[in-house]
This record gives sequence, structure tokens and C-alpha cells, in this order.
Amino acid sequence: TRDARVTEPLPGSRMVPSLRTQLGRGHDDEAENPAPRVLAGLSGPVKVPTQQQGVRVSRDAYLYPLKPGPAHAWHSYRRAKLLKEQGLRKLIRDGNGSSTSEVVITMGVTAGVIALHSATAFSLHKLATSRSAPSWAPAVAVVGASASVGAQCAFLLQALNHELSHAVERSWGTDSLFHRFKCFLGLALGVSGAALCHVPWAAYYFSGSHARHHRFAGSQRDVDADALFFLWHPPWRGWFTRLCWVSAAAVAVPLTYAASLVKYVAMDWRSNVKETRFYSMDILLTTGACFAVGRAGASYLMLSSFFSMGFLAHPLLGFWILQHLCVGGVQPTVSYYGSRLWNILTLNELLHVEHHDFSNLSWRYLPQLRELAPNYYEGSRVYTQRSIFSLVGAWLRQDDDRFSWDFGCRVRWGHAAPGWGDYTKQL
Repeated sequence: TRDARVTEPLPGSRMVPSLRTQLGRGHDDEAENPAPRVLAGLSGPVKVPTQQQGVRVSRDAYLYPLKPGPAHAWHSYRRAKLLKEQGLRKLIRDGNGSSTSEVVITMGVTAGVIALHSATAFSLHKLATSRSAPSWAPAVAVVGASASVGAQCAFLLQALNHELSHAVERSWGTDSLFHRFKCFLGLALGVSGAALCHVPWAAYYFSGSHARHHRFAGSQRDVDADALFFLWHPPWRGWFTRLCWVSAAAVAVPLTYAASLVKYVAMDWRSNVKETRFYSMDILLTTGACFAVGRAGASYLMLSSFFSMGFLAHPLLGFWILQHLCVGGVQPTVSYYGSRLWNILTLNELLHVEHHDFSNLSWRYLPQLRELAPNYYEGSRVYTQRSIFSLVGAWLRQDDDRFSWDFGCRVRWGHAAPGWGDYTKQL
């Protein structure tokens, strides 16, 4: 139904159960995984809590099941263990992403990024219409600005839509007029920011699609891989071929998103009407924004958004291939612990293991998780990425045996949608 009061999604539906139901079950799908079988970051040998009693693993093991996963169960089991760590519950209370203080900070950052991105677009429009500027200056300025400040702004608008959606989803159902106004303002800022990108981020984040991803991560019900992330899994080798592929993929994201949405609308349009409305509104607002800033400004906005998705192997490509990288067939999510500045510039979105462990934790508090529970986030038991450039290089060359370009280890763990395994066998 439109209000998603059922406990399971309807066949052919992209919708998810209400957030209250999700939070009550800890983003875990007990029907699909009656006993979580995955564990990382143990302090010593443990018994397997399944029918395989007596089987033990070493301190350096990532997990211990014969049939692991899916990814959301991996995180659910980690979450249960992490909550026993001293000080962690206090951190979750203090860093609640839907608290008024955190939402206000995120809204302020969003407004600032929108202002900077819009001002740059209008400045380039002014430069293009200036008679005193050389004929080549606008083109050079557009490309240079979009590959640097523009790409960063476009990526941040995606990240801020992400953060605001988590806050709005947890506060929208309250009776408080203040909280409703807060949610409306967060939604308005998110939609405004998404209008400056070619990807309809507001449709994805505010319609429930991202909440579905968290609850069903790595399972057949997580359609993100089939709708979006196959774009970063090209079936061909060779760095030049993959460079061309990822450049085309960065442009095609809204088209593949639309194709997936149309597929589910055809099966059950009532359950997908909210996301369809968001998508249509997002595209209309983006078209209006491009007309408002002129040809040079529109070129800047679109190129910036392309680069933020990995166009021409821009370093921001690292986020899209890192987040649910399957490492060694045993770890479905990866975090980046290289430059602290790079994590700040991406609002800690590269700390993706932490985010899936506790999605209600504000982006400002994610680094503190590793400080409180280092055994779960670093060392020999959990792989962490130290260099974005080496990751992108390994992806282009496809020469690193540690990585399986398999979204959330779905294929390796046997939770991929029908047909997906045949496709990834080519990788």
C-alpha cells in the first residue's frame, strides 16, 4: 500500500515497510535470515550459533558461516555485538542524526553548498555572455570548475540528500508541529539540491528506496545493484574500455534508474507512485534549473554531476566502487581510512561500514565509532581501503585479486537476483 503498513513488500514493489517496523527489527530480515550467520571483529575464537555447533574460527577470521550473508545480516550481527561496547550507546544518543541540532547543522551545510554551486553556475553564465572574455575562456572555465569545485558540490548534494533523508524518515510520523516543519524544510532543501544534479537524488532518498537498501542490503530485495550499481561492474577488461564504460555510465545513471522504476511500476504502480512522483518532480526541477543558469551554467551543472559519478575516472568514482566492494568473498562493505581530509570532504560517506552498522548516527559522529570499538573497524579482521587512487587504478586494470566486483557479495553468497550471477561471471 502507499503508506507501507504491511510487514513485507508486495510482489513487484520497490516500497519497504514503515520505518517504525524497520527500526523495531534493527534493519534485519528475520524471515529470510532466521539466524544471523556473519560476524567480524571478534576478540577471540567463538562457537557458531547455528546448527554447526562446535565449529570455531581464528581471531583473524572475517566471519564464520558456511552460507554467509546477505550483507544486512552481516551488519545486524555486528551491530548486536557493538552495542555491548562501553560508551557506544551514549554515542548513538548524542549523535542521533534526526536530533534537532544535527538536522540544523546538516541543513546549514546543504544551504551553503546550494549557494556555492548556484553562484558558480551564474558566474560562468555571466562569463560566457561577456563580450570582453576570449572565446575559449568560458569552455575552459566550465570544464575546470566542474572537475573541481563543481564535482565536489554535486557529490555533497548527493551526500546531504542522503543525510537529510535519514533524519526526515525518522521524524516525519511524529505529531509535533515543530518536527513536521523540520522535516518539510529538510525535504525542501534536499529537493533543491537534487535539482542541481542530473541524478534524481531526492527521488531515491526521500521515496523510501534508500531505506529499502539498508533493510535488505545484499539480498534479492535490494534492487540497487540491478538498478544502479551494475554500471560500475563492466564485463570487459582493459583500462581504456573500462574508462569509456564508466564515463558513459556516469551519464546514464538517471536512465537506468528510470528503467528500473518503470519495470516495477508496470508490475504494481500503486506501490511505486510516491517514487514516480518524486522522480518526475526531480527531472522537471533540474530542467528548470538548467534553463535558469543559461547554457554555460547548465553545462557546468551537468558536467559537475557527471564527474561526481566517476566520469573520466574522476577520484569520486572511488565512492561508488568502494561502498559495497566484496573483499575476498567474506566482507560485503568497505570503509576508507586514508586521508582524513578526503573523508571530511565527502561527509564521511566513505566510512560505509560504520554507516550501515548504525545508519541513525549523524555523519559527524561516524569517525568516533572506530575510536570506541577499534577491533571492529581496523586490523587484520576487517579490510579497510587506504588509497582511493590505488582502488580506482585496480578497478581500471582489474588486477587485484582481493577484490570481487560483486555488489555486497551477493553473487558469492548466493543472494543475487536471478540472472545477475550469469552477468557477473564475465567479470
